Amino acid sequence: MEAARQIRYGREDCKSRVYGLFPYLDWDENSNCSMRKATDDVVGCWGHVMPALRIPDGFSYTVEGDEDDESVDYVLEAGQVYSYRTIMNFYYRFRDNEEARTDANEPFFEFVERGFGIEYIDKSELTGDGVEEKDLDLVPSYVNIVTCAWLVEQYRKVKYRCEVSKGLDDEKSYNCCICERYKRMGGDKMLAKLTEFVEEADAKAIEYLSYGVMEESRINLNVKLDSGTHDFGVLTAYLNPWVGGEHHYPGELYTYTDEDGNTNTWVCTVENTDF
Repeated sequence: MEAARQIRYGREDCKSRVYGLFPYLDWDENSNCSMRKATDDVVGCWGHVMPALRIPDGFSYTVEGDEDDESVDYVLEAGQVYSYRTIMNFYYRFRDNEEARTDANEPFFEFVERGFGIEYIDKSELTGDGVEEKDLDLVPSYVNIVTCAWLVEQYRKVKYRCEVSKGLDDEKSYNCCICERYKRMGGDKMLAKLTEFVEEADAKAIEYLSYGVMEESRINLNVKLDSGTHDFGVLTAYLNPWVGGEHHYPGELYTYTDEDGNTNTWVCTVENTDF
């Protein structure tokens, strides 16, 4: 038999942690990978493994080397493909750098921030018919528009309960207060605004899907040529212990503990009823 090892790598650096409009990678039950637009998930690309992205044409983003290391230039060129993590690292590193945010570089920041899909809510647009801004304490200051499809459903549920509860005399009932809650949430005006954001989110998600590049979405690993199998990964867990005399088939994995108490994982290479 041959010793079997499993190499495990964390995928955190490959994942998105924004409720954004960037495309993401998805796997079906047969492990077939496809690229999906952000609005296919109610939280957008959050928590998903991300593909590489092609920077749109029209600009070149360059940051000169600093005084400590003039040889270092940070460059992202239009039309080129970069990993999602590279793009995010550039953005967060230089977004608050006034020298970096020149007119020539601003399109890069706009590209990323547009992909975040954040829209701020002006409460003054929701006033009228006896509603003042101070009444809108349940209206958020901003929304991630990729989540607005879910928000629309929540607003519709509250609106429906409000309409059903009209005419009820029981002041102690929860339903008697639901219309007041709907009013504080922004009511029909906020619902209309969220509905517009749903259409906007889908249009932008389709656009950003066109920037995704699956064939460039890969992980490069550095492996020492003098490494042995014992240098890689961790033992595969949840395996049956080997029992002598039972029938074993090629490809099956077992754990085996020797007389000294050392446990290893093994893969069967030849059909047999022995070790």
